[in-house]
Amino acid sequence: MKGSDKAIRYDETVYKITVTLEDNGDGTITAEADKTKEELRFVNTAGNNIEGNKADSNKTGSNKTGENKANGNKADAVKTGDKTPLGPLFGALMISAFVLAVLLAGRLRRMKQR
Repeated sequence: MKGSDKAIRYDETVYKITVTLEDNGDGTITAEADKTKEELRFVNTAGNNIEGNKADSNKTGSNKTGENKANGNKADAVKTGDKTPLGPLFGALMISAFVLAVLLAGRLRRMKQR
């Protein structure tokens, strides 16, 4: 499936693969394709050399490889698509650390009283 990132030229090769399924008789199935993974190769091209993106290469910080960082400019962070909210995660971590500290302090107090 072709992506939407304009900085990538997506390989449009289409492969027709026949997969043969065989019932092993023991509750399992064996699948065999008529092509190997070496025969199925997609090559996507990324970078500023792609037609239509040459103007973007002059923007400060638009180079995701970090070349601008070497020139003293801050490079943009690579977008991974992960939208996990970190606030609740770190909040739960801090609450857990606090509870652990309280439990340890209580145990130390009990040990000193003995």
